[in-house]
Amino acid sequence: MQIYALVHYFPIENGISFESTKYNIMNHIASKQSIQSLPITLNLTGEPEVKEPVFKAYRNIDLVDVYHVTNCTFFPEIKDPKRSDRRMYSVGEFFHPSLMIGMPCIGGSVKLHIDTRFEGYYVLWSGTKLDSWAVGPSMRFWDVVSWTPKVSGDNIQKAAYRLAKAMFLQMDFVPPGEWTTDMYQNEDWESEWYGTGYLMDILREIRNK
Repeated sequence: MQIYALVHYFPIENGISFESTKYNIMNHIASKQSIQSLPITLNLTGEPEVKEPVFKAYRNIDLVDVYHVTNCTFFPEIKDPKRSDRRMYSVGEFFHPSLMIGMPCIGGSVKLHIDTRFEGYYVLWSGTKLDSWAVGPSMRFWDVVSWTPKVSGDNIQKAAYRLAKAMFLQMDFVPPGEWTTDMYQNEDWESEWYGTGYLMDILREIRNK
């Protein structure tokens, strides 16, 4: 049985209160809902859910395949929880006004980093954190969103464009084969969304038809 609500179990360690753990969980929900575009499910059995791995490209951007967690299993050989070992490069940061969907919605910031550690791939990590005025102090939740192979002539900037564009296309539910959305056609969306100019330019490509 699956329920589209949350629950993820975080260990409560010394020095971490239940309240702060709860807000870490909220950052996790926001990341899954609004950045990774994944359904949140409640596992009532207590057993880990086992799914068949799927390896399918999400889009081909600038003639290079890009993979996204919504339709591809993240390659297990490059999934590493030890952040201290990663070679990370900042792509930028943006503010999402409805990072946590609800009544009312709660905004928050999302940081994007490129991980270059793995031979043959660039990996995009998002770090999600809801506004402290709404949920109190919390730790930013990091997880993988998309990844792409390294190709001849590639560099971090080119890969960042592909990876961030795939993330924003999925966030805006742009159908396969299409590259823009009319979801924001009659809205002054830039009055609520803001961030690093490079990322805002990618959003404008998608939203300003």
